[in-house]
Amino acid sequence: MKNIKKITSVILFLLLYNAGKTQAPVTSYSTNWWNGIIGHYRLSDKWGLYDELHIRRANYLETWQQFLFRPGINYFLNDNVVFTLGYTYIQTYPYGSQPVPTVIPENNIWQQVILKHKKGKVSITHRYRWEERFIGKAILDTEKNNYIISGTNYTNRFRYRIIVGVPIKNNWSFTFYDEVFISIDKKMQQFGFNQNWITGLINYKVSENLKISVGMMQQYFKKSDGIHYENNPTIQFGIGYKFDFRKNESK
Repeated sequence: MKNIKKITSVILFLLLYNAGKTQAPVTSYSTNWWNGIIGHYRLSDKWGLYDELHIRRANYLETWQQFLFRPGINYFLNDNVVFTLGYTYIQTYPYGSQPVPTVIPENNIWQQVILKHKKGKVSITHRYRWEERFIGKAILDTEKNNYIISGTNYTNRFRYRIIVGVPIKNNWSFTFYDEVFISIDKKMQQFGFNQNWITGLINYKVSENLKISVGMMQQYFKKSDGIHYENNPTIQFGIGYKFDFRKNESK
């Protein structure tokens, strides 16, 4: 636990240090709606599969914001320590008052460790994720007077999320999480704030294998030019499911 606190303190220090070096932001606002499905598939005591599918809409469902698909492979050191290797495909669409010039694709590879513990009935999860990101490069086609994707820009990103789960009554529970994103250049020499997500969710466990969640997130997002920001209240709706394919005697 002491090591977890030290790592978290370093992350927050770096975030605040870099935030102080930026100029006054130009901020836009969009009320978004994110829908997600997350699946867990336990194959054995040590191995499992994982996937996410997200449909993200902007301006009260009016326009596309993002499409995201994220599969992964889990290795369970034990039930409280999980390592994951995964891939993500993302499409980001033009939306809001600071739109990207065209649909931007991204492919990234990520590595992750999850650490879990409890304090009484409250569950606490720390998630550390490293991403290698290949983001489509938009350039202006002067002949057609529109933007096309030509090549990619490479960058790294570190993400830390703390998740607190509190049971309420019967099948109801509450989840709070805060996630910080830090961008790191390909030479590993420059880093800076990218995003912060603060989220509260109400969860209902339909069965041992199925959970439904709904809540609100505040997304604060720094764009790649370092000047423009978004501050987006976002409705979240999620479905989580899990399947355990282990034999009964091995559980």
